[in-house]
Amino acid sequence: MYFSSKLTINPSQLAKIEKVKPTKAFKRMMFMMTGGAVADKVQVETFAAVSILQQLYRVLKSSEIDNIIQLSQDDIDFYLDEDGKEGDLKEALDTFDLEINDAMSELFGTLNMVLEHHDSNFSYLIDVKINRSHDVGDYPIEIVVNGLMKDMQAGGGETGESIKAKMKDVFASQESYDAYVNEKRSKFESFSDALQMNIKKFMKVDDVKVEHENKVMIPKEEANNSGEMRRNANAYDPVHRGYYGYNDSYFYGYYWGSMMHDHHTVINNAYIVSDDGDTVGSIGEDGVDAGDSTMFDPEADYDSKISSPELAENDSTDTDSDGGSWFDSDGGGDSDSSSCSSCSSCGGD
Repeated sequence: MYFSSKLTINPSQLAKIEKVKPTKAFKRMMFMMTGGAVADKVQVETFAAVSILQQLYRVLKSSEIDNIIQLSQDDIDFYLDEDGKEGDLKEALDTFDLEINDAMSELFGTLNMVLEHHDSNFSYLIDVKINRSHDVGDYPIEIVVNGLMKDMQAGGGETGESIKAKMKDVFASQESYDAYVNEKRSKFESFSDALQMNIKKFMKVDDVKVEHENKVMIPKEEANNSGEMRRNANAYDPVHRGYYGYNDSYFYGYYWGSMMHDHHTVINNAYIVSDDGDTVGSIGEDGVDAGDSTMFDPEADYDSKISSPELAENDSTDTDSDGGSWFDSDGGGDSDSSSCSSCSSCGGD
């Protein structure tokens, strides 16, 4: 099991977000993405996107989240931390500056920034996505927060059996399971709710929507150690993308379902995902005794698991949006946008 929150800003509130002039690092990003263009629609929308990305970074930093691990434009990585570096935003932006080219700067669709954070309870991955194109009424600014239980994290060389031994006290009874999950969920939701409040405070918008979900993984294939875990770089939830160190953080997820099955744990209000991040269905309020369900039987094949009658059809919010246009209501720019982005000599920090 892991916890997930999705935070979105109502499109009608986008016009209320102040389009602040980017700092040098973000100004350089904007200049490279527009190819030095002046006062055309793409340039104006890019100004808005980069300005908001900068503000979101400040929101995260105000929550003491300042470790970026991925920066990408239109699904192309310009920075990916594969060594566990800290405080590496400037390095990420410098890499973006060197790698971007004229062809890619002509059409900007999506900006992505993924950060990590740790506290005593969770290892977090925070995925910030800004879409210049989106469906009418959808949310072009989206933040997905995933939380993995830190006390279940695998150490070096741990096997499935040692992870199951680590989890045995949680699954000793229904009461111990419920107490553990409720405590962790409360702490995770407090973290996401605090992030929501910082967005309201620092971006000065009122309508910030937050949705919380519990997710349990059904693996397609067994994994005897964290090195054998499946990786999907395009997964909606960042915990499935295989970022540095996070296979160890989520190795316990391969055995959560089988532990529930072995101990006849009743689970409710949860989404079921595959080990490559696809949401395959959900369990409602009435709940399911995992010991009586094929869904969590480690001896059953994957197709049988996802065909379980207790598994409701997927209605998760794990969807991407496209079509439409940025800031449909007001064009997305102000008088500062052209004066700032016309600077062709944006330097480093």
